[in-house]
Amino acid sequence: MMAQDSTPQQVIDMTTLHIQYLIEINNRNKPRFPISNWGRFNASIPCVLMKEDEILLKCHVGRDIRILNFILPIRYEEIKRKIQEAFGIAEISKLKYKDEDGEFITIIDNVDFDTASKLYKRENKLEIWVIE
Repeated sequence: MMAQDSTPQQVIDMTTLHIQYLIEINNRNKPRFPISNWGRFNASIPCVLMKEDEILLKCHVGRDIRILNFILPIRYEEIKRKIQEAFGIAEISKLKYKDEDGEFITIIDNVDFDTASKLYKRENKLEIWVIE
């Protein structure tokens, strides 16, 4: 007897986004560079492939999580605009990310986002939390 699958819908939705992104990227005929799968390495799961000038942001708004793709360089105001469009929200008060120590750091301008991007390059991921 097989146990019922209890995979949360949110995990299924995120996996679907990753698969759609991989299909889109693999259909392009451009050089690609590997990044880890949001810090969870498993040799049996292929890594996400993307170009060097791209950044994936895993965005949290309440219980909703989406992965957005940006081409670098990008300005803070453009990031906020794209997040607002993707989540259908009118106003973003703050953006935050977790640093190496697990502390939430506020992003309020381009300098803060550049700092967060440097962390992304070291860890191959950047998760941000949106405060409405």
